[in-house]
Amino acid sequence: MREYSPQEGQNQGDGLLEDEPGFRKAVQEYYDNDEKDPLLLNEILREDDRSFDLSRYIFPRFNAQLLNYYTDPSQTLKKKKVEPPNAVELFVAYIIAADLRIVLYFIILTVTIFFTIVSLPISQIDLPNRGCYTYFGYKADCDKNMYTEEVELMACTSMKTRLQAGAAFTIIGLVVQVFCFTCCWLIIFCLPFRLGTKPSKRKQQRAQSDVASLASTDKWMKGTKVVAGRSRYVIGGVGMANLLFLLIPWACVASIYHGRFCEVDKDTTPRTTSYGAGFGLNITAWLLHALGLLIILVMPTSLI
Repeated sequence: MREYSPQEGQNQGDGLLEDEPGFRKAVQEYYDNDEKDPLLLNEILREDDRSFDLSRYIFPRFNAQLLNYYTDPSQTLKKKKVEPPNAVELFVAYIIAADLRIVLYFIILTVTIFFTIVSLPISQIDLPNRGCYTYFGYKADCDKNMYTEEVELMACTSMKTRLQAGAAFTIIGLVVQVFCFTCCWLIIFCLPFRLGTKPSKRKQQRAQSDVASLASTDKWMKGTKVVAGRSRYVIGGVGMANLLFLLIPWACVASIYHGRFCEVDKDTTPRTTSYGAGFGLNITAWLLHALGLLIILVMPTSLI
């Protein structure tokens, strides 16, 4: 009876875990069988979880060191027979390794862009009997796409100019948000960056008495790509301008609501209008953007 050799399993299994429960037993049973099927052995050797590539997309490895897989000159990960990262794992690795302030601002921008796009065509002010005003005119039935009166044809000049201004600055704010989003994307995913290798025990011992080495060791342990203050201030400055662009649209809608322009007997009749869903999304996007600016401009480096 032929005995199973771990080296043979290593060669055929391409880096499998030899101490996997039941692995040695399954291979030994294969060699005990007189009618050996090579395909059966291949299936046994592929019993490890890593043979199912799709599982890595569903449950990716959260390891920033995977960024070094293709850029490390010493090929440390390849020598350790670590599997190459897939697209999802690389995405996660870039997020983990990036400056936390940029990552949080990037996530907030993603949400605010979505809210701004959704708020643009929907109701800003709701009227009785399902009517509403959007930036582009009046609808007798807000659930339909057809406008009863487009904004260019509205007789009430005060309302017309405010709705047009709100639409214009919403589009401008959306463009600026996309610009800031692109800058954050480039910083996180496109700037050249490679994590340092783990310091040896001797270097760690020296680091106890060497402040510079200790800082280097601490930087490796955090594994964070810290963005220079100048870059953050440039993005934050553009974001501050965008904060004004996003303020004007909902301020115009609020002035229409409180001004009750072109209403007959507005001083004696009760209010029949209310804020629409688009107004709420505009307010939410503006507040989130303000929070993102606080994070990127005020959050200290010591917290990341």
